[in-house]
Amino acid sequence: MDKIYFEEDKSGRHKVIEKPNGIKVRLLQEPSKWYKDKQAKRAAEDKIKQDAKKIVDDRERLIKDKMRELAIKELEQEGRL
Repeated sequence: MDKIYFEEDKSGRHKVIEKPNGIKVRLLQEPSKWYKDKQAKRAAEDKIKQDAKKIVDDRERLIKDKMRELAIKELEQEGRL
């Protein structure tokens, strides 16, 4: 039979389910202010990284499209297309 109890730490309040074979499963029920702030900070950092990656990806896409356009033009001039 599973043993269910609650624990608290700096992350917040956890529901702990302890299995008969010794495995513990901790589920965060009520996050603390510190944990919410930490998650918000991490989300902001991820957003900055995603925005930077999007700029690089857009630039690469433009380069790829331009190279394709130039290649098609050359092939048409050579009469291959």
